[in-house]
Amino acid sequence: MEIAICDDCISDIQELKRLILENMACSDDVHFSEFHSGRELMDGFRKFSIIFMDIYMEGKKEGVELVRQIRKRDPNALVAFYTAYDYPASGIMDVQPIAYLLKDSEPKYVRHWIQQSLKKARKRETETENVAIALSSATYMVRPSDIVFISIHEKGSLVHLTREKAKELGVLKERAEWKEVETAVKSRIKLEEYYRQLKGYGFIYAKVSYIINAKRVLFRGRDSVTMEGNIELGISRNKKKKFDEQFAMYWACQEEGEF
Repeated sequence: MEIAICDDCISDIQELKRLILENMACSDDVHFSEFHSGRELMDGFRKFSIIFMDIYMEGKKEGVELVRQIRKRDPNALVAFYTAYDYPASGIMDVQPIAYLLKDSEPKYVRHWIQQSLKKARKRETETENVAIALSSATYMVRPSDIVFISIHEKGSLVHLTREKAKELGVLKERAEWKEVETAVKSRIKLEEYYRQLKGYGFIYAKVSYIINAKRVLFRGRDSVTMEGNIELGISRNKKKKFDEQFAMYWACQEEGEF
């Protein structure tokens, strides 16, 4: 998750970062970008999962106008105001922040506000993020949840899709004589690049040669996992400890509603 914080008070930025990390079950995939003025934010602007914004910076009430500029670049940006300035509601409604909280609010309200803001950001990511499967002649765009696992194949990889997605894309191959179903699609993109894109969505290395989608695990054995489609995949000894940690973290995140 890419989180931007724009505030001219460094101590307030550090405090907000601490509160965010305290209220996230999954902190490994969080990257913070700090900006101390509106100019810095706009100069370094890119697509963020969520932007936490002060309203009163450098002696000016520039936060609301800054969000208007952000909307021109990214109309769907999620912005939450976290400020010491009690701004009239009528003055911020047109920029549609997802939340507004005063810095001196009671801790229980701050925790609730942060948790709800992060859940909205995570939900937005999982609903809109697409992954490219680049073929020699075409490119498919699929959601992380459409993928069961990905393995190394020649100079690229094999993306093993859910049966439903493979059928939708017209790549489902049924072999009635063996009662097998082939849902894999060859991709020119390398496995390590897929992992870089998908590690924040519950994808874990079980072996050097493949990553699995924890969401699509049907059964966790001692040294293997059974994936959707009844495909059994082994877990290598040198990956097992980290696999167990990440797999447990994934389910902790599920309970917190972050995936």
